[in-house]
Amino acid sequence: MGEELGPSRQFPAGKLCREDNGELIMGMAIHGGTLIINFGTPVAWIGLDLAAAEEMAEMLDKYIGKLRGLNG
Repeated sequence: MGEELGPSRQFPAGKLCREDNGELIMGMAIHGGTLIINFGTPVAWIGLDLAAAEEMAEMLDKYIGKLRGLNG
């Protein structure tokens, strides 16, 4: 990945509330037939605008396809 996981402390859409730590750099990988999503930090909530939600959905679809390939 190259980037450090966890909060970037960047707020491209502005700070949503006092607890907002900025955009979250996360990683996905498959280990032993299980999709692992690493947020790099404890996470209570995430806020996604449409573009970010679509990007996350695309990432999930990609890894779901890989999981299907392992099980197929």
